[in-house]
Amino acid sequence: MVLLRHGFSLAPLVPTGITVQQVVSGMVLATLGFVGFESAACLSVEAKDPQRTIPRAVTGSALLAGALYLYSSYAQIIGFGGADNLAADATPLNTLADGLGVHWLALVIDLGAVASNFACVTGSLTAASRVLRAMGESQLVH
Repeated sequence: MVLLRHGFSLAPLVPTGITVQQVVSGMVLATLGFVGFESAACLSVEAKDPQRTIPRAVTGSALLAGALYLYSSYAQIIGFGGADNLAADATPLNTLADGLGVHWLALVIDLGAVASNFACVTGSLTAASRVLRAMGESQLVH
């Protein structure tokens, strides 16, 4: 919706005035954004064809999440008219929804964030339980 209203621009793809500190901060966030995709490997015992399905799951989820991240970041920068305005807002997606006149979308965004947090915790617990199971089978834990 943001891109339909504001149009496309090459400005976010050609950033200016970036410091080394900003690049380092961005690298930390990018690294943390891609942590956890390997948790599918913990489920390899239960997969029918783990040699094929696990690499597909890990690679596919990383590529899909990366594409979604790039698209949504681009749209947010366009919607706010620059990265500085975006960084100054505590709830940028809600602000964009309100600015577009679709106030109900802010609630959907908040519910999506809650569901995402729940899925993250569930995925982490699933991976941890599989590791403990494997350690138990190897008699490393009781």
